[in-house]
Formats: sequence, structure tokens, C-alpha cells
Amino acid sequence: MAALQRGITAPSSGRYRKGYKQRDAPARQSQPSPQSPGDSFEVASEIDHLRREHGLISQALATADARIQGADTRGARSAIQNVVKLLTQHRQHGADLLYHAYNVDVAAGD
Repeated sequence: MAALQRGITAPSSGRYRKGYKQRDAPARQSQPSPQSPGDSFEVASEIDHLRREHGLISQALATADARIQGADTRGARSAIQNVVKLLTQHRQHGADLLYHAYNVDVAAGD
């Protein structure tokens, strides 16, 4: 994600492609398991929400990819910013899930 952020803040010169090519691995690795120790209706609901976000992220990635392949520099930057926003929110929602399921605050280094 850092490569995406660096790419969208740099002057536009086709640099989006470099950071964007590294985008898929983290999104594909994010697959929460419903068999967690703190499994409850709330946790299951959060897992479902995270799974639905994968579809939104995939759509945003496809949109960004299409804009990067075209000549729409502003559109590409905007699309990549949307991907970064969605990924950031997804990571925050995942951290919330970990906290609810395991009572662990990943931001505090527990």
C-alpha cells in the first residue's frame, strides 16, 4: 500500500503502474476464518462485512487498472486513491474484528 501512496503523490508520469502491480497480494491474503475463539453473532457479522468488502476492493482495483491502461491520468490517480481508501478501511475493520474476537489491540502491539 505504501507503494500505491507514493505513486499517487508523485507527479504523474506513468509511475502508477509500478506501485499498482504489487496491489493484489495483500487483498488476496486477507481471508478471516469464521472459526475464531470469540465466535459470536457480532464477530460473524463482522467477518461477513469484511468478505463483502473484498468485492468492493476488487471492483475498485479493476476500475483503477482500466484507468491506468488508458490515458486518463487524473482518473487513474482518483481510482488509486479510492483503492487506498478502501484498503485502509478494510485494515481498520480487520483490526476491529481481531479486537472483538480475541480482545487484542493490534495497534498497541499486544
